[in-house]
Amino acid sequence: MTATLLLATVLAAAPRPQPGVNLAITQPTQGPVVSLLGDVVVSAPVEGDVVALVGSVTLAPGADVAGEVVAIGGQVTGTGAVRGRAVALGNLGPGMAVHSPGGRRAAWGFRLLRLSGWVLLATLLIVAMPRIVRTGAVRLTLHPVRVALVGVVTLGAWLAGMILAAIVVQSPVGAGLLLLGTLLLLVAKTVGIVIAAWWLAWRGARFLPVPLRAELPRTGLGVAILVTASLLPGLGGVVWIAANVAGIGTITWGLIQRLSTRVRPLLFSYVSVSV
Repeated sequence: MTATLLLATVLAAAPRPQPGVNLAITQPTQGPVVSLLGDVVVSAPVEGDVVALVGSVTLAPGADVAGEVVAIGGQVTGTGAVRGRAVALGNLGPGMAVHSPGGRRAAWGFRLLRLSGWVLLATLLIVAMPRIVRTGAVRLTLHPVRVALVGVVTLGAWLAGMILAAIVVQSPVGAGLLLLGTLLLLVAKTVGIVIAAWWLAWRGARFLPVPLRAELPRTGLGVAILVTASLLPGLGGVVWIAANVAGIGTITWGLIQRLSTRVRPLLFSYVSVSV
């Protein structure tokens, strides 16, 4: 108890997030530490989470983050210690990027591991939620422009919500909202990529060998093509962002349709009772 109180008196308060301002943590700090439209360089212990909203986090020597490190729209780099998870959602890149130094071989190893993880996720989603994936692909086929617009609006609304959460992030509620928002985006992104891969593989199924035309193998191949294409310089980022926007758009549209079908009868019944 005494040690805890002593530690609390030694820790510095986290700087208040200001848009466009980079943060440098050079002394033991009580988290959460949040950067809004800026980068964070950590070179001292942090008791809590470190979050960069549209920015990167650098873990310099001496960094020891007791919580999680999250970089939204950036990267997590450096050799500092993280007791929780180090997650980077850089430009809606292909998956969670957890920094681990080790050279080019390690980088290729993580890429192969990421590719295998995406194929496994696609297989699990096809088996567990086939109707959601197929229905989303149908929406993408029938209304591609509308789906893309819904995806852009959804990402804009998500970013606005994250900025609002960052304003109140000095409280545990704000930090929780940031982490929850990141988790929701990650889930929507994962399901959306599988839907986009299902659609891509379905469109090109007639060009595949007969053994690969079944739903599971062709979807796995579609995911592998998208993830591999995302590694191409320049064009890869455009392809991956387009797949993310389309996937998130079709999921959001599906949720809106489902909510409208449930809310509309309630509104009609309320109006009829009032009349």
